[in-house]
Amino acid sequence: MNIHTLGAVAFCEMRSCSRLARAWIAMALAFFIASVGYLIVCGQHLMTSTNGPVTQIPRFIVGDYASTFIAIFALGIIFLAFDIRARDVRDRINGIIDTKPISNLELVLGRLGGILMLLCIPLLLFLCLVVLHGVLADLVGWSFGAPVEIWSVLSFLTWDVVPQLAWWGGLVMLLAVVLRNRLLVVLSAIGMFALNTWIATKLSWGQLELAGAAVSQVVYPSDVAPIFATGTIILQRVGWILLSIGLLAAAAAFLPRMMKRRALVGIAGACSFSLGVLVLIGLFHIQSNDPDQKNAWLQVHKAQEISSFPDVQRLE
Repeated sequence: MNIHTLGAVAFCEMRSCSRLARAWIAMALAFFIASVGYLIVCGQHLMTSTNGPVTQIPRFIVGDYASTFIAIFALGIIFLAFDIRARDVRDRINGIIDTKPISNLELVLGRLGGILMLLCIPLLLFLCLVVLHGVLADLVGWSFGAPVEIWSVLSFLTWDVVPQLAWWGGLVMLLAVVLRNRLLVVLSAIGMFALNTWIATKLSWGQLELAGAAVSQVVYPSDVAPIFATGTIILQRVGWILLSIGLLAAAAAFLPRMMKRRALVGIAGACSFSLGVLVLIGLFHIQSNDPDQKNAWLQVHKAQEISSFPDVQRLE
């Protein structure tokens, strides 16, 4: 793959999507929801923090709303990528694209990269404004706002935005190439998104970590012991990236263009997807052994003879 070719395809996709009204609606809606949520949290903190503890504070706003941000941008990817092939046919440029000297994999990766970069504009703008407002609030002494905990921002951008949006992007692009019916693609993608959301509400805390929940849902942001990521989260994201690569390779293999080594790309995608599945299965297997280990620890502690311990009643 050629990096310059990927960049050119991504830039063209950004320009193409920027002409769509739904792209501007998605970006404006994402920025509006994030901004309103931040202002509400700042206002609640200003009005009620003097009366007692509050559930949300501006310093941890990124961690509190990480899952909401991911859901919004996942829906944005669905509504921008569902007609990625049909849009070319409608604009009568499919023949031109099919004759370009680029591989299917470069075309798929570049177009997904363009959509992701376009959707990240409002996200990065919001994060920059929140960080700037927090710094000014700390310097000037404003009660409205607070410096954002930087590790939660870095963790969100690294472990939540890229892997999760790549997964949804690869899934939607594969559906668009295979189904070729825009309505069917949208309904299938939204159905999978709704199913994923419903399953997440039924999982325990440990299962959420393996199912790909936002980092802040598993490790809450903290000033005392800030955590960038855990080993389980890193392995889970590696598994998701492998799954995403498999989906994108399958989309490239099924794309109706002249392509050399189509079968090789398809096999490589299947291997990547299978490896990702094995990583996730291994994580679930490791977690399934945790209760047995904890029960063994509990039995060892219960077996200890406590009568030999001093019966301390008072210390002078």
